[in-house]
Amino acid sequence: MYPPMYQVFIMTLITKLCSNNGSHWSLACKVNDGSTSLDVDISNGILRGLIGFSAEDSIAMRQRFKSEPEVKEVFAKGLSQCQSKLISGRGGCLVELEPASRNSHGNRPVIVNFQLLLS
Repeated sequence: MYPPMYQVFIMTLITKLCSNNGSHWSLACKVNDGSTSLDVDISNGILRGLIGFSAEDSIAMRQRFKSEPEVKEVFAKGLSQCQSKLISGRGGCLVELEPASRNSHGNRPVIVNFQLLLS
């Protein structure tokens, strides 16, 4: 049996994107399914896919900004790409949620699968 997918749209970001000293990406947002809203975390794996590199890689990249300007461009492009896709999620997306009781993120459910809906 497949886990349930929910059709939602991203209302707003609750936290800033954080690399947590290179250990993992974290970002929380509020999603809505048309009847109610829910605060959720977006998994490290989803964020890594949207950005294009890991939180650990981001630390190494930041250290190379001054000596290698092209690295800063790649970094900025990754963050911009993530922002674009999340904004596209305001038009609707399918998500799979892991309940708060089964994750190590804290008290919010976690988006573990994310698919943009084509408009």
